[in-house]
Amino acid sequence: MAEMTRPVRVLLVDDEKIVRVVLRRFLSGQNVQISEAENGAVALELARKELFDIYFVDVRMPIIDGVEFLQELRKLDKEAEVVMMTGYALDEVLETAQKQGICGILRKPFGADDIRNMVGVLNDQPRKPLRVLVVDDDQSIVTYFSRFLQGQGIECVSAGTLAEAVAAVQSQHCDLVFLDLILSGCNGLEVYQAVRKAAPNTKVVVMTGYPNDLESAKTQEGLHGSMIKPLSVDALMGFLRSSRPPKS
Repeated sequence: MAEMTRPVRVLLVDDEKIVRVVLRRFLSGQNVQISEAENGAVALELARKELFDIYFVDVRMPIIDGVEFLQELRKLDKEAEVVMMTGYALDEVLETAQKQGICGILRKPFGADDIRNMVGVLNDQPRKPLRVLVVDDDQSIVTYFSRFLQGQGIECVSAGTLAEAVAAVQSQHCDLVFLDLILSGCNGLEVYQAVRKAAPNTKVVVMTGYPNDLESAKTQEGLHGSMIKPLSVDALMGFLRSSRPPKS
């Protein structure tokens, strides 16, 4: 059976709607999930809240231009691929962008072959779905994670006890675990140690609504990170970005 891959998540960033329409038309038949932004400021807000694999970004835009957007994006996501688009001879600007690690340049007006070539690159690099385990006996937290992660194209599995958590990491590879420190009938640190023993390479982030509980947790060997409830979307997105599986 072929290994399951997820759609490539694409953000089109251009202040000209017609450009976004053309790009969407050429990309829509591929294994991609497309979002749009009319300038760099809107794109940055989306990038903070969602995971994208590749960005098509116009160089000249109002509010935040393409190069400034790229510089800010790299602070959030060093791995995302960026294709810069321009209708001008801006060699110095593009040289600056290339130093930020762009993967391609589209010169306007671009044709169908230009888009197809770029789509070919995308399709040659299938993305494995990110799988996240949420260990929490509060169903409202589990539901929040499930809805949030599924909206990002991320597979979410859950467990409410030590035995369920260990069984989950033993039966399937989990890229990241979010673990509540206070669980009914067991100590969260015991669950952490059991999960690490069962799957030593799995990244684990502990979470709690009681900041004092984090002090002992932070001394645990191999801990990937910690979060305070109510959960911060920015912190959550940071852990998700750092845990994405490599391209196939």
